[in-house]
Amino acid sequence: MKDARLADRFDLTKSHVLLSGTQALVRLLLEQQARDAARGLETAGLVTGYRGSPLGALDFQLQIAQPQLEAARILFQPALIDAFVPILAPSSVQDILDFGILGLAMSRLTGNWVGLKCVKETVESSSTAMTALERLQPVLPEVDSPDGGLNIRVWDTPVEREARLIDFRREAAQVFAAANALGRRVHGSPGARIGFVAAGKSWPDLLEALALLGLQSSEHERFGITTYKVGMTWPLELESLQHFVKDLDTVIVIEEKRKIIETQMKEAFYNADRRPVIIGHKDAAGRVLLTEKYELNPTQIARAIGPKLRQFGIPVPGLDRIISLVEAPEGEMPPDLLNRVPYFCAGCPHNSSTVIPDGS
Repeated sequence: MKDARLADRFDLTKSHVLLSGTQALVRLLLEQQARDAARGLETAGLVTGYRGSPLGALDFQLQIAQPQLEAARILFQPALIDAFVPILAPSSVQDILDFGILGLAMSRLTGNWVGLKCVKETVESSSTAMTALERLQPVLPEVDSPDGGLNIRVWDTPVEREARLIDFRREAAQVFAAANALGRRVHGSPGARIGFVAAGKSWPDLLEALALLGLQSSEHERFGITTYKVGMTWPLELESLQHFVKDLDTVIVIEEKRKIIETQMKEAFYNADRRPVIIGHKDAAGRVLLTEKYELNPTQIARAIGPKLRQFGIPVPGLDRIISLVEAPEGEMPPDLLNRVPYFCAGCPHNSSTVIPDGS
């Protein structure tokens, strides 16, 4: 039996550790500094943002790791920051580590700020992750750049910054994403008829929805189903996505809230000689398929995509049960197990500083 300790989460000599998503973000900083040192680079790090928001408890984990961070010359400085950034969407604790390493490499190569979209279901989960430093080596492709390069410089006008962003930085991010397979086919193969595209939290939700319908990943190819996992939601890397949609009849994009991926795909493939039907928020007839309100869960996704799969002659034995659950009268639904009361976000300074008047 392995000797496991809580301190292992920030110990870079360990190749497998149990981490929460928030702890993975802290370990990512230490990993990057160690990777730089191994390459003979002398670097330092800065972590900045509003304490407690938008990611509660991150500042708490940074304080726990303060001795390791100071030794690695990484400073945590609370502040406000706003920037235009490519967005990477991790779907697991492992993705937080790996996308973080790739995001830092992308930032250095392309001059962009790079963001990780960390939602509650991902960042507050815990799992064993592969953490050996040699597990991942970012590919650094050749990218076009203007005179002076892509990175920030002292004397820079707003016009020059905008031109560099539009003409070079965005394309450089897409070239990096393609070289590092940030978007890829996961299940099925070319020649499928129906494809599913998802990113971040929606990715495991999609896989669970297919399982609820009675479709295991080993059966996808047999039934003409293929899936594509998006790693960078903005801007989309279109080269590999173009290979994915080739010859598909229908593509269903699974994403919550605002339709970032679906809109980019429709714009990119609108003038293609042969393009699939691309649906997501609404179906081909204009009816709402996946709501933009609230959050999506696997049951809702299964209810939406099950009939589409049946139209392709694909057996979905779990669909009738899903329909009965989703459309059951309100009185037949199981009672709430817990009554949730209003509360401040974990890690928010207001959590301890706000005094609630008696009787309010």
